Amino acid sequence: MVFWLSMFFIGYPRLQTLMVNHTIFYGETWLEKTTLALTFFCMLLLPAFYLVTPWFDFANYQLPLPHGILGILLLSPSSFLFYRSHKDLEVNQSSSATIGTAQRFTTRGIYNKIRHPMYTAIWIWAFAQPLLLQNYIVGLGGILSFGLFYFLRIDKEE
Repeated sequence: MVFWLSMFFIGYPRLQTLMVNHTIFYGETWLEKTTLALTFFCMLLLPAFYLVTPWFDFANYQLPLPHGILGILLLSPSSFLFYRSHKDLEVNQSSSATIGTAQRFTTRGIYNKIRHPMYTAIWIWAFAQPLLLQNYIVGLGGILSFGLFYFLRIDKEE
């Protein structure tokens, strides 16, 4: 839960940036919006329900303790990449495949080393989730939903 809250507080200042960056091209489809909402549900809301209700207990599995420790260790680089990608993007941020008047192609900071650090951070998070939330539905939901969203979106961003 601490990790999920930290991801929210890293991304929240982006909302102010989006308000001053007027959109001149909007390329997000209803399918991308749907898969983004599904990813939000599977990586944030579904795990929260899993932690506070017994609804998904029928799909639990158990991994050895080192797998859980690996999941926790994966969250550190994920948080770092998510933070750095937001910090280095500044006004170039957008939650959709858009082009804004203030946007410029970014190659500084973490973007000098990794082409898509925000997506890399979310991929790491998605692969840590089934190690930490040992449930076939909740654990694997993040990988499947984000994978679908990613492969629908990445060509437009490229």
